[in-house]
Amino acid sequence: MGAGAYLGTRYFLSPPGRYFLAQKLWHGKAYRVKPVVEEAMARAAKDLGLPPPYPQLLCRPDSTGISVCTSSVRLRPGVSTIQGNARFSDALTGLGLDLVSGVERADGSVDLRYRAGRKVLVALELIPATGTGLDTTLTPGAGLPPVEVRARLALVIEDYGDAPEVCRGFAALPGTFTAAVRSNREGARDLAARARRAGMEVVLDLPLEAKNYPLGKLGEDAILVDLSGREIRKRVRRALQVVGPVKGVKTCLGSLAVEDRDVMRAVLEEIHKRGLFFLDTASSPYSTVQELAHEIGVPLYQVGMVSRVDERWHDAGSIGIRFDDLVRSARSRGYAIGIIHPRRATLEVLRDRLPRLAREGIVVLGLSQVMKAHALE
Repeated sequence: MGAGAYLGTRYFLSPPGRYFLAQKLWHGKAYRVKPVVEEAMARAAKDLGLPPPYPQLLCRPDSTGISVCTSSVRLRPGVSTIQGNARFSDALTGLGLDLVSGVERADGSVDLRYRAGRKVLVALELIPATGTGLDTTLTPGAGLPPVEVRARLALVIEDYGDAPEVCRGFAALPGTFTAAVRSNREGARDLAARARRAGMEVVLDLPLEAKNYPLGKLGEDAILVDLSGREIRKRVRRALQVVGPVKGVKTCLGSLAVEDRDVMRAVLEEIHKRGLFFLDTASSPYSTVQELAHEIGVPLYQVGMVSRVDERWHDAGSIGIRFDDLVRSARSRGYAIGIIHPRRATLEVLRDRLPRLAREGIVVLGLSQVMKAHALE
């Protein structure tokens, strides 16, 4: 291979070269342009020290046939919109896009628009971290002094209501736990009310159809894939009414349901109407939830960001190892989300560790507070 051919090959394998090919060889089609632009945006986000997941584009054709690809970027404290503008614009114009406009809104956010050839417009929103009202000094529990927050933990109790004595034990520990209450279990409304009185945050544990799981075990009013959209919406509304005021909705099972776009659109649109977040713990690589949540505007967390602290483990030693892994993740990222169950061994581990961690500034907060902190920081 000659020097010219070698250099040409290297260029076409580089991001600017791939962008050039998308424009010339693939006529600037959005599905070819999108991954190259997202890679450039990810590099800019890393350079600014922003945590993953990195920004992704949602593309839709407008009435003129141009694909408008939108994304929002939440900046961390210490990174201004001026810095964000400079870094993202440098990354995208270096790729070959043209900056069309930049507008600063009254709330401090910045809207940037770039032309990616004749057929794609990239609209980027930069959201500053300032003015969030996020508490950085907290009293982590009764009898403990105020601490400067170093990391935030969300501990979500699945099967809340099992082993009532253990549930009461969780409530007595430092911090705010999150009770996931299954809507179709007996006494769900009373369980949710009990959790609120104990100072816990409550989320709806919504039963959805899973693969290779007997339908009868899902219980009454579960969300099944062969239901109509109207019936699904009705069941979601009924589940929310049963449990009462909640901060968000979590999947209970659901590995089949999350892969069905029509099912999850009906679920997420009902959630969006009430301003709730969604926690997808179904562990399906084919989940449609991320794309739909972004499209509809529902705050989302998925199982890849969540640790199942005591799944399949019942002894304090094994649970302690997994909980320590969760804490290490929180120290490095500033936050972590763990799912636990009402088990005596889990309570034993938390009794041993949480008071010490609270004094160090690693505090247990409600899931909505941790999600807000991560989104803003």
